[in-house]
Order: sequence, then C-alpha cells, then structure tokens
Amino acid sequence: MNDLITVIINVYNGEKFIKKCVDSIVNQTYKNLEILIINDGSTDNTLKIVKEYKDPRIRIITTENLGLSLSRNVGIDNAKGEYLYFVDVDDFIELDTYAEIKNLNTSNIINGICLDPRIGDYYNNPSFGYGGYCLPKDTKQLLANFQNIPQNLIEAIVKSNDTRKDHIANMILARNPSIIGVYRLIMKTKSDNFKSSAIQGIIDRLKPKGIDIVIYEPALDEILFNGCKIIKDFDEFAKMSDIVLVNRTDSNTEKIKQKIYTRDLFARD
Repeated sequence: MNDLITVIINVYNGEKFIKKCVDSIVNQTYKNLEILIINDGSTDNTLKIVKEYKDPRIRIITTENLGLSLSRNVGIDNAKGEYLYFVDVDDFIELDTYAEIKNLNTSNIINGICLDPRIGDYYNNPSFGYGGYCLPKDTKQLLANFQNIPQNLIEAIVKSNDTRKDHIANMILARNPSIIGVYRLIMKTKSDNFKSSAIQGIIDRLKPKGIDIVIYEPALDEILFNGCKIIKDFDEFAKMSDIVLVNRTDSNTEKIKQKIYTRDLFARD
C-alpha cells in the first residue's frame, strides 16, 4: 500500500506538546503522508514552533478559535489523502501506529520482539485497549495521587489507551458500515466481567457518527446497553451486522470470519 494518508493535527495553545507530536508523525516508517496542522487560533508559541519545520509534507492552516469539531472540519475540507487520521496534540504516537494500515504482519513483529529473553512470549496478544476494571481505575487513581509530582509515564498510559481506541474506531469507520455489531463486551476469554471494558470506549466513539450499533452479550438481561440494542440470537445478530467488532475470537466468530474486525492475533488471553 502506498496511498496518501492525511494526518490532521488540531491544536490550540499546544506549545508544550506540539513538537513531540509532530516529530512522532514525521518519523513514521510510512512516508506517504500529508500532515495538516490546524492552528485553532493559538495565542502561545504553537504557530512559531510548527513554522520551524521544513518538511514539504507539512501544511499549516491558521483559523480563529473555532473549537475542536469545526477545526477538524477545516482539516477534512483541505485534506488530499485517500485516508484521514486525526491526532490530538498531546498524543504520543507509537512508531508502528500505521502498521495495520500498511498491512504489515503484526504477529511476526510481536514474535520477533518476544525472542528477546528479557521480554519473553507471555501476555502479548493485542486487544482493543486495556480494560476491565482494575487497570483503568488504578492508573487514573495513581495519576490523581501524583498530580503534584513531576511525571509523564502514568499520564502516557492513560493517553495511549485513548489513542488506541481512537485508532480502532477510525479503522471501523473507514469501512463505511451501516450497522456495526459488537460481539461481547468482555475483555478476556471465559470472562463475564465487562465493567469499563475498552470496547465500550470504542462504542462511545462510534455512536456520535450516527451509525446503528447492536450488541451480542449473553451475560446481559437488558434489552438496551448504553443506548444500543441487545440482540439475543447470534444468527440474527450476525446477519444484520455489516461488520462485527470482536475483541476475543471463539467458535461463534469462526462462522463469520468474513465480517469480523479484531486484533486478536493469537486466539488466547
């Protein structure tokens, strides 16, 4: 794949973070990028910092302070790429963010990294983000506890989880589905706990787009969850869904492999 990807950065008074953000995009392994920086009426040194870049892929558009939604529309209207990717200024993108878009073999990458005995082949199966109850709760509590102490690591964990869910939602939207099916709200195989699961964060990102979302979750007795209809019959659920989000595959999802979107590479954990 060598399609042009437009990366849209909307920024307002982001002088503390904008350089790290732009650097992480400029240094991506995928090079066919158009980088649109929408300076949303910043009053700090944001514009001065981004003007220092000489990379021909970067375009800077300055507007009055429109707010995030309208500012993003400016980016969309000016984008030339086949694909769009939105980045918030305080997101630090991993260097392989675009591996999925480039159709790289993520399994091979993970297996190669895990050959290092210091890492090992342990809990390494990708998912839609960290979820369940303990890790999000504990990480956010740590962030609150350390709010007056100089640190970046804890905040980066919280932000990286948001970045991951943004990416998953964008990949789903790129397929232009009319009805999105969500297969299970749980985070782990053989679990029945879906409190604060990452897939709920993805649902929250998809709902404002006006796309119908249905959920198959046997552990729920309700007819609605977060405004989404619960479908009790799996065959009915599969038939009506244009695409099915699956955090962890099982024997049911094997029947609809052509419809599922998952990052479950090793069918475990």
